[in-house]
Amino acid sequence: MSVINIKPISEIYLRVRGELKLLKIALVKKDLKKIMRHRTTLHSLTTDFEISLKNNEKDLLIHYRIKEASKSLLMLVQSTLHTASHYLSMNLSCL
Repeated sequence: MSVINIKPISEIYLRVRGELKLLKIALVKKDLKKIMRHRTTLHSLTTDFEISLKNNEKDLLIHYRIKEASKSLLMLVQSTLHTASHYLSMNLSCL
């Protein structure tokens, strides 16, 4: 049986927010390399974040604001990842 290392939600939340900001900056600057790197990292962090949320769901019932903020952040991340993927597909096909 494998053991899953569950990081605190607050730690992952802050990393997701930071990576999201870096991806947005890369999108504004139209830096394809950074967009690809930050998109990949953000996708991985989002997966960890969703797992952590599911594993801590009982505790989060007490912390309603954390749960709602997390849902809002995940929606924003999904939207930004979609934008980044679309931008990459449009620009990489032109190369």
